[in-house]
Amino acid sequence: MNILLHIWVALIVAGSAVHDFHLSKTDVRYSTKDRALQVTLHTFIDDTQLALEARDSLEYKLMENAEHILADSILGAYLKDNFLIKVDGSPIEFEYLGKEASEDIEGLYAYLEVPNLALPSEIEITNKILMEQFDDQKNIIKVMLDNDNKAFHLLSVDDYTKTIQF
Repeated sequence: MNILLHIWVALIVAGSAVHDFHLSKTDVRYSTKDRALQVTLHTFIDDTQLALEARDSLEYKLMENAEHILADSILGAYLKDNFLIKVDGSPIEFEYLGKEASEDIEGLYAYLEVPNLALPSEIEITNKILMEQFDDQKNIIKVMLDNDNKAFHLLSVDDYTKTIQF
């Protein structure tokens, strides 16, 4: 009986790390004070790890003590390939600032910034994060000018680019 209890607990613990939905949330904020476009991406760690490991055969162990030494640079490169920004019609490069675990320890926050940027009249965001991994992936983007909401979009595999007017 004791062994059955241990097996049942192990199955519950293992199953709790699996989720049936694939979702990311991205906040894009233009700060007039900092003259910068500030981006926060929130994804599930396991989904992000799968996407990185699909690029090569390394085990990145994101947000673990034994995290691979290249994890940050590979994540930054992945984001540059799958999260694209155009300002007033011109593509721009962002700086990958780093990442941290979310409060629930199942997600991670990645931070990006475009510094020294005059207030744009429009931005175009392409967010294909994790869409190559999951057919049902949805990416939410929220765009703000300082603390005022400008747009809120739900992006999918068939519709992953939006243009927002400031």
